[in-house]
Amino acid sequence: MFDWIELWLRKTGGLWVMGAGMVVYAFARDWWMPLRAVVLVTGVMVLVGGAMETGKLIRRRRSATAELDRLESEQHNSVS
Repeated sequence: MFDWIELWLRKTGGLWVMGAGMVVYAFARDWWMPLRAVVLVTGVMVLVGGAMETGKLIRRRRSATAELDRLESEQHNSVS
């Protein structure tokens, strides 16, 4: 029923959290300005990447259950 939430968390949730954390960290620290700018730009790029992946998930043709089954089989095959 809530497979789409698990799929979103697996594919893009980490990107959103990491990007937002980098942006907040860039503003919270009193660093040398070029270093702060690099962290800020990198965080924004990660957020844009997360937004692009979210858009791909919204426009996908397969069901969330089928996509989760594919991800789990890939994970199982990579471990073995």
